Formats: sequence, structure tokens, C-alpha cells
Amino acid sequence: MALDNSLRNDAQGKSLENAQTQDMRFICLRPFNDDQGEVGSVLSLRLGGYIELSTVDWHDHLTFMLFLAGCNFACPYCQNSRLIPLDSGTETDLDSVEQLVLKGRRFLDSIGFSGGEPTLQPEAVAELSRRAKLRGLESFLNTNGSRPAILQTLFDERLVDHVAIDVKAPLEAGIYGAIVGRPAHGAQIIEAVKESIRATLDRGISLELRTTVVPGLIGSKEDIERIVSSLPVGDYRYILQQFVPSPDVLDPSLAKVEPASQGSLVQLARGAVSVGLKAVYVRTRELGVKKVNAS
Repeated sequence: MALDNSLRNDAQGKSLENAQTQDMRFICLRPFNDDQGEVGSVLSLRLGGYIELSTVDWHDHLTFMLFLAGCNFACPYCQNSRLIPLDSGTETDLDSVEQLVLKGRRFLDSIGFSGGEPTLQPEAVAELSRRAKLRGLESFLNTNGSRPAILQTLFDERLVDHVAIDVKAPLEAGIYGAIVGRPAHGAQIIEAVKESIRATLDRGISLELRTTVVPGLIGSKEDIERIVSSLPVGDYRYILQQFVPSPDVLDPSLAKVEPASQGSLVQLARGAVSVGLKAVYVRTRELGVKKVNAS
């Protein structure tokens, strides 16, 4: 059953309350616009962590994943909530990051940026992508889609080869704003997400859209059908991800949520196929990524 709006709003309210009691400095508490505060500089970035070799973040690629600190959303189910504050992570110079990548270069074919929200550090993303390309590596960006102008700038310089955009909820202002912890800016955010999707498709860049299924919060059959019906027609993969509770989840009550089973995710994915999407997948901790057909 879909979660009603009062419960969604309650979840959003708890996420902000929990964040504020931890004295977190959210960009989401500032006015929302595409020129909102950024962190890091062209010579350094605020780094939350990294994975030396990932086989799951970009399908069929061996990726060095960087998790950049700072986010403009406050999703209650965020599993990297420690990276939401602008002053989280560690200030790290780009030369040091480049050396980390080069240590594993012979095993890698790509570099990836996630977060947090990596488009809040656009100069660092651009510079590291330039350096990666000089080394023969492709570049991957996982974003919440809230800053389409940054994507356009990166696309103009051909610095990104693959984009993953998180579609958090049905693209409707009230629900989306509540889920991402920005209730006053839902309409603005969904327009930004749609523009990011259109921009990526228009440039012919490899694209996947991801929705994390959080039982009781987002991911009912109705939710998925509403999400799918609002997506543009295009050549992209749609992935339903299994929410896996962790101690770092922003809303502590969600740390006890039982993850959706693979079977239930497959049923949701079949619903997405029946609505018209052709390339639909599920991602679970147990079995990784699996394509789903209509039956």
C-alpha cells in the first residue's frame, strides 16, 4: 500500500529534526536555486570516502568510486547521512586523489562520483574527470538531478560518459519535496530533475534512472507506476534498488525496516515494464543487478 501524504510528511519532518539535533549544516535550509553554495575548490575537494574498485556502481565497468561530501537533500532513508553537512568529509587535494586512482589504474576503466551530491563540487568533478580522461578512463556521475546547469557544463566539455539520476518518488511536487526534505521546493526540484534527464538524453549520454524502494515510505505498485508514467521516452535503464538499512540512515526509525525482497522488487519491475519501459532491472545485495521481463 502506498504511504499516505501525512505519513510521508511525518517522515520528512523526522529527517530534518534528526539532522538539526546533530547540528548539521544543510544547503537544503537555504533558498533553493542553481547557484546555491558549493564546497571544495578547483585544487581540492571535500571527500567522504572512496572505493578502490567497484563492479556494481556502473554496470560492466570497473570503477574507482569517489563519495563527495555535502548534499542539498535530506532524504530520511539516506544511508550516507554523515555526508550531508557541507563541512563533512575531509578536505583533500586533487593530486592526492589522482594518486589514489593511479595506484589501481591497470585494473580500472572508469572513475565515478557519488555522494553526498557531487554537483555541489563541480570544479573538482570537472578537473578530476579531465585528468581521468588523459589516463584513458571514462567518467561516471551519480546525481540527484537537482543541478541541470552543472550537468550541461560538464557535457559541453565531454567530461561525463555515463549518468545515473536518482528518481526519489513520483515526480509530483508535494510527495517529492517531502521525500527529499525540501517540502517548500518540490515543484522546482522536479522540474530540475526532468531537465537533467532531458539534457542527458539529448546529448546521447548513457543514462540510468534509479529508484530506491523503502518499504512503508516509497515503492508501492502505485508509486512505481506514477514514477514511470511521468518519465520521458528515451533510451535508458530503469533500476529499482533494494533499500538496505544501516546505522548511518538519517531517520533512525528506518534502520529497523525489513528490506524489500527480491520477489517483491521483481513484481514492481514487471509493473514498470507493463507501463511501457523496456529496460527495467532490480538491484539487490544478494544477487546484484538483474533484468526483468514482463513475465
